[in-house]
Amino acid sequence: MFFVRLFSTRLIWRFLLPALSLSLLAGLALTALAGFIQANRSQDQTGLHIGQKLAILEPLLLAAEESGDTQTLTRLLHSFSAIPGIACVDYRAGQAVLTSWPVSGCSRAGHIIQSLSLALGPPAGNRQLLIGINTRYEREGLLLQMLGFAGLILAALIVIGLIFILFFRRLVERPLLTLAEAFQQSEPGAPAQAVIDRQDEIGQLAVSYNDMARKVRQTHSQIREQEADLQRINRNFGDSVIYASLIQRRLLPARRDLTRHLGENALLWQPKDTVGGDLLWVGSQGGADFLFFFDCTGHGVPGAMMTTITIGVIDRLMADAALAASPSGLMQALHGGICSALRIAPDQPGREGLDCAIIRLDRDAGTLQFCGAAIDLLELQAGKPVQRWRGARRALGYQNETSFGHLSVITRPLTERSFVLMSDGLVSQVGSRTGRVMGTRRMLARLNEAADTSPAGLVRVLARSLKEWQGEEERRDDVMVLAFRPLGRR
Repeated sequence: MFFVRLFSTRLIWRFLLPALSLSLLAGLALTALAGFIQANRSQDQTGLHIGQKLAILEPLLLAAEESGDTQTLTRLLHSFSAIPGIACVDYRAGQAVLTSWPVSGCSRAGHIIQSLSLALGPPAGNRQLLIGINTRYEREGLLLQMLGFAGLILAALIVIGLIFILFFRRLVERPLLTLAEAFQQSEPGAPAQAVIDRQDEIGQLAVSYNDMARKVRQTHSQIREQEADLQRINRNFGDSVIYASLIQRRLLPARRDLTRHLGENALLWQPKDTVGGDLLWVGSQGGADFLFFFDCTGHGVPGAMMTTITIGVIDRLMADAALAASPSGLMQALHGGICSALRIAPDQPGREGLDCAIIRLDRDAGTLQFCGAAIDLLELQAGKPVQRWRGARRALGYQNETSFGHLSVITRPLTERSFVLMSDGLVSQVGSRTGRVMGTRRMLARLNEAADTSPAGLVRVLARSLKEWQGEEERRDDVMVLAFRPLGRR
């Protein structure tokens, strides 16, 4: 079990394997060098022993030959066998072999023989010894020595490796595992401390981690406090926006008021957020009914504030009976009132304004007067295509010109027809399938296909078309659609 845990980590092997490989290569190189040195040394020792032996036996060999004592000569040659590795010895006179040890001589020793020729006596005698050295013996001996040396190196490497592993686990792996456990046990609000009492690099790493853990705890505590503050602020803001939505809905005309002033009607009012910048106003003045349909800058809270300002300006304007006689005059006065409320001067333009349509219904005359600023009026009759009456291509607010200019007024009969007003939130909605805006052309096509041209039927067609076109796409702007069919004489 100890050895299993000892070799169980990959980090040890990443350090140990390269070290052992380099050590093994170094050991092989040392073994080869030692073998080379030992081989040379063995040859030198053999040569030395032969030289020492020959110095003793040379006079005896010459004397035995001179006396013709062949047996003594053979025994003297046999004495060379005491030297390790000597396989045979020939005593020669020129190329003739006088006697040998063993009897077969060196000529039959085969490939294991390495010959060494040594001269004896005076040169004139032409006597020499041919000594055969058994190379296999030398190789086997050298191999055994090298194997022993290699075994010692391998054993040393194993011992060094085990010592390295033990020290590595104690000095490196255990502290790193302590750090890893601290990481694993840490939670966002309570990072664990790493207890490592070391003065080396790993100790510095533990100190850095503990400092980081302390900072994380402090930061997490601050974040929790900030989250609590944000939740409180969001809750208060959300409550305020919800209450603002209730107020804005009360600014919307009641259904009975819409019916009294406009006749049969249907309204689609969908702010992008809880509150929005699209609203309308209905009322009467001088025997005529009036509708203000407007789309203010932005949506959400800024748009809702703009609608409140606009409603206040309209209330002041409609108190003037003379001004209410002309939709174009009302539009110019509304522009001036918005600029005044927002402090927009000729030399100080603003970023706020609105698109607006003003409808004046004269039941006695049976006519509808329309004046538009960036909002069009759609007229529908059964069996006929939609007729589009364009408003002026400008908005109210934004820029307080010295001369606003006269906006044209379109007069239409009231009988047997429906009218539709809409903010640009419908035609500017991007579809999830196409990635394109719905556009006026598609909207008009849907109205032309409508079988029911009543106000409720027209609003249903547009609401369903918007939902199908939008799909999963996010709503881009507030949407307001009003369809109405005015009544005849009072």
